[in-house]
Amino acid sequence: MDLRGYGDSGKPQGGTDHAGYSKREMARDVVNLMATLGHHAFQVIGHDRGARVAHRLALDHPLAVERLAVFDIAPTATMYARTDKAFATRYFWWFFLIQPYPLPEKMIGSDPELFLRRHIAGQNKVAGATEDAAFEEYLRCYRDPATIHAICEDYRAAAGIDLEHDAADAESRVTAPLLALWARAASSDRPTTSFRRGARRRETCAGRPWTADTPCRRRCRTRCFVSWRIFWSAEGASRPPACRRLQCAISTGISVLAMMLLVAPPKIICLSRLCV
Repeated sequence: MDLRGYGDSGKPQGGTDHAGYSKREMARDVVNLMATLGHHAFQVIGHDRGARVAHRLALDHPLAVERLAVFDIAPTATMYARTDKAFATRYFWWFFLIQPYPLPEKMIGSDPELFLRRHIAGQNKVAGATEDAAFEEYLRCYRDPATIHAICEDYRAAAGIDLEHDAADAESRVTAPLLALWARAASSDRPTTSFRRGARRRETCAGRPWTADTPCRRRCRTRCFVSWRIFWSAEGASRPPACRRLQCAISTGISVLAMMLLVAPPKIICLSRLCV
């Protein structure tokens, strides 16, 4: 599932407070979609922006989320609170995209390819991790001014109304079993410390986005998490047998996570974004 505003998904107006792109509103999209498909409780897998929506989804709709897996994030409020010069320099778009309309929209729109290449270079820790075909798809979307505006609205919401929602829920905790994975070189820096009051299994992979060539062992652990009714604790609780009963492939571009399940529980929603 692409989030609203990304890829070819709809691009509604954000409103004066950007609430139309709040993670709360995006989480409601997920609940409504799954209800339409006949599922009122389901498992959630989210990567990057999708993982931030998944986090809010688990807080706002705890009865709907059976299990939650998040990749390559720490909570947004934590990221802003820990911002330093190194993070602000490398992840410049967190601060550029939140500037008032139309400054970032106009500047990106003047040369979408230049911005996208710099953006991806900032996210990737491994040169060449984004294949040419994936980049061309991102660029296709970035050439749509409505996509650029929607992405800016997402980040504006993250730096505004989302932080208000997070502050209001500061004492709330994710109650669903939680799997948090991140790249060894990720800037989010040990995100499970931020999720420490929820169940967790800590694991690292090479410093690249989650892609089809992510080591099989890590993909297997994710598959086991959603297919077996157990959870591995950080302290090393007993693990399930090898994942022979579930076959899938995890495929991402720079920040896309899509899970194609061949044999798996039917109630799984994967949240991603087609464009970075």
